[in-house]
Amino acid sequence: MRRFGFRCAVFLALQGVIFSLLLASYDRSKERNYLAATVDKHERLSKTQGPRLILVGGSNLAFGTDAPELERALGRRVVNMGLAAGLGIEFMLNEVRSELRRGDTVLLSLEYDRFSGGYNPLNLRQILEYRPVSVRYLEFHQWNRVLLRGGWTMVGGIGRRALGWQTPSSGDAVEPAAYTRSGFNRWGDLVVHHSMAATFGGGAASAQRAQHPDWVPTGRAQDALRSFGELCGRTGVAFFYSCPPQPLEILESNRATVEAILKALEQVPHLRILDRPEDQVYEDQEFFDTGYHLTEEGARLRTGKIIRVLEKEF
Repeated sequence: MRRFGFRCAVFLALQGVIFSLLLASYDRSKERNYLAATVDKHERLSKTQGPRLILVGGSNLAFGTDAPELERALGRRVVNMGLAAGLGIEFMLNEVRSELRRGDTVLLSLEYDRFSGGYNPLNLRQILEYRPVSVRYLEFHQWNRVLLRGGWTMVGGIGRRALGWQTPSSGDAVEPAAYTRSGFNRWGDLVVHHSMAATFGGGAASAQRAQHPDWVPTGRAQDALRSFGELCGRTGVAFFYSCPPQPLEILESNRATVEAILKALEQVPHLRILDRPEDQVYEDQEFFDTGYHLTEEGARLRTGKIIRVLEKEF
């Protein structure tokens, strides 16, 4: 039995060495997938000097922000970390937690359906394939769904990419043209869709009108927000929340739930709510493909609103 255990230990150690060597040769610059932009966003986050305005949330920030204008108007360097709501609130907050510096400002704008603490394990596995070191942002309770149930597939993907056996971001062929790593500017805004025709409306709008009373933050999501707020208070980081953009009809279909979310956010220490849901309502033609993704004009309008409220805080 001891001999078998020893052989297992040697085998696992050998696999670890091989995987480490593969990681060392993994050229992530060739990845084109939308989620591979996490590499560029983290690089900007680590290298940008303060004071910084760090935007945290899902794709509503990626599609709906003009970071260069924010930077010009507010005199703070902007890092837009917004990428995909499927990463979940715990992961998003953990991504920036260790990077916070005194004098920074964090602006959280999360899609309402993610305040419950839900996340997409596939999105997280994809992120870890493109940036394996991000595994440290997972919470322990996520390990089973993200790593144990699909971890070997993720490890295999990293290995194939490192060896050049898999074409980079092979999933790009089925992704809409707007969803690509090269579509982001250096601040972290997605801008490639500015020249594309909007497709929002019809079925895309109807799917978001269903009522969802289970979105209100409880349990782990509430704990994550409270812990992050307390950290900001201790480290001299300003922490704000701005509502995500919505068409009026979609907002009204979940008005009670949204109000309950805001009431829960009011209990988060050191978090200041900048606006009301109706302040971030836009016309249907100002949305690109979902009721969270703005067009270029929509992003311009939203950015102007954020500037006006933040100017009073700085």
